[in-house]
Formats: sequence, C-alpha cells, structure tokens
Amino acid sequence: MIKVLLAILLLLGCIGEPQSNKTPITDKTDKGGIDIVKEREKEEVSYIPKDNKTDVPIDWGDRPEIRAKNLLNYTFSDRDPLYITFFNVGYGEKQGRLVLLRRGDSDVYIWSVPNESYPKAYSYIKSYSDDIEYVIIPSGKNLNFETLDRLKKDFEIGKTIAPRNIMYYYNGSFDIYLDKGDVLEIANYKIEVLQAGEDYLKSNPGNMGLILKISKGNNCIIMLLDVENGGLQRFNIDQRYKHNCNYFSWNAYGIYFVPDLYINYMEFFKPKNMIADGSSFKNYDQGTRKGIYERMKIYNVNIRKVWENETTTIIFE
Repeated sequence: MIKVLLAILLLLGCIGEPQSNKTPITDKTDKGGIDIVKEREKEEVSYIPKDNKTDVPIDWGDRPEIRAKNLLNYTFSDRDPLYITFFNVGYGEKQGRLVLLRRGDSDVYIWSVPNESYPKAYSYIKSYSDDIEYVIIPSGKNLNFETLDRLKKDFEIGKTIAPRNIMYYYNGSFDIYLDKGDVLEIANYKIEVLQAGEDYLKSNPGNMGLILKISKGNNCIIMLLDVENGGLQRFNIDQRYKHNCNYFSWNAYGIYFVPDLYINYMEFFKPKNMIADGSSFKNYDQGTRKGIYERMKIYNVNIRKVWENETTTIIFE
C-alpha cells in the first residue's frame, strides 16, 4: 500500500504545470512612436497595442532633435474617436488637399496645398493643432511640394512620410519611406499602404503615389489620393474584393474617358459614401466628374464635395 502511495505522489510531481517554451510577446510600441509593419511580418509577429499615456508636459528644449523627440509624445485614451477632417484648400486646377487624422493629441496631416491657398491652410492648422506629429506627402506631384517648406518653417513637425518612389521626382529627404504592404500604427488606429506605385507606372507621379486604407475597429476609408488612370486600373486588379469600406475619398481628376475604371471600383469595393476631395471642377473636367457622380447615384453612393464646405469630418468611434 505504501509503495502504491509513493508511486502516485511521484507521478503527480512529474506531471505538474506544463512548461511553455514560447517567448512572451513583447509590445513593440515606443512612447509616442510609430510602427511600420511589413505584410510579411504580420503573419509572424503578434502586435499588442499600448496606450500612449503621459502626464509629462512637453519641454521643447533648445535643440531640434529634442523638440522632435518630445513632439512624438502624444497622448490618447481608448475612449477617443478617430476624426478624419477634409479641409477646403483646392484652387482651380490645382486640386489641393489637406486632411487631418486626429486621435487624442496625435495629429497627422496629408499635405498637398497650393501657394494660393496656403494662408487658408495655415489658419486651419492653427485652429486645430498645437503641433503636427506626422506629415504624409501622397505622391511626387509638384503641387505636393509647393508649400512644404513653408509648412516646416511655420509649425513644429515630428516626422515626414512619403512613398519610397518619390525620389524619382523630388530630391528632398523624408524621415519615413513607405512601400506597398506597409502598415503604420498610430494611436491605436491603422494606416495601411494598399498601393505605392510600381516601376511600370512611374511615367506619372500620381500613379506612383499612395493609396491608403485608414481603419479603426470595423470602420475604414480608402483614400485614392493622387491616383490616375494607370494607378486606379492597377488597384482594381490587385485589390478587388479585398476591402469593404463604407467610405472612400477621391478628387476624380484626370480619369478621362475610362468609365470602366470607376464602375469596376464600385463593383469591387461597394462603398456607401464618397468624399470628393480637391476643388470645384471647371470646363476641363466637367464631363468626367458629371459622369462619375451620375454613376455614383446608380450605386446609391452619397457624395460630399469638400469644396462646398469649409470642412468635412468623418468620426470613427
């Protein structure tokens, strides 16, 4: 009997708690930082978001590198919605674009502002932001650089972001370069790079620019930004049926005489709301835009034209 009891005790001692050989998951997010996650890494790396909370006031200091570091100590909480605000900065054929992505104290601007409307853009930013954590330049189009230096002089900016292929058209340097498949994770929302150009599209800087998907929870918007014929055709082929977002934004400038492109877009992605970005059309593209808007009605898409309002805001709770 004693031998039986000893055997049972030894057996229980050997079994115990199972030991795991897995390395604990660590949080990759630095305070106020930004993660760029490659698509190939997403299958291998588990990412646990972290609240970027701090009660420490910003001390700009005397050195630019200290100012830039402190600038990225933004704060937000889980209760903060994501605001996506489109500002009216277009000027005639210079379509223009100014979009603010804000959650908590994190301000990200998508920048394409012509000289003629820079004072307007300046007043918008002063009204909404104390500083700018990130500025995204969507493509190598000349308009996107027309007032970039003025912006840098007038505001504290953390980092600048651009598609990697922007160097085909512009000699300036940026802090972060994006490729197709990259994912920016800022303040617990995502900016996915769905398209960043291919070499066979580089004859047109708009086609080599960024197409972004911005999402928080189950809410998302696809931003077609500067894309034109070749880029939209490539996007329809590569991404069809992969994304289902209620919102998309597009200035629809330059898509001439190719109705299949935007019909295919509607069939593949089935959005419910369009933000028509840029500026009001003139005779040069009146037919194109009229055709697009008429087809949007067929698909029961609501259209909001930025140039008819000072601001247009989408809120993702």
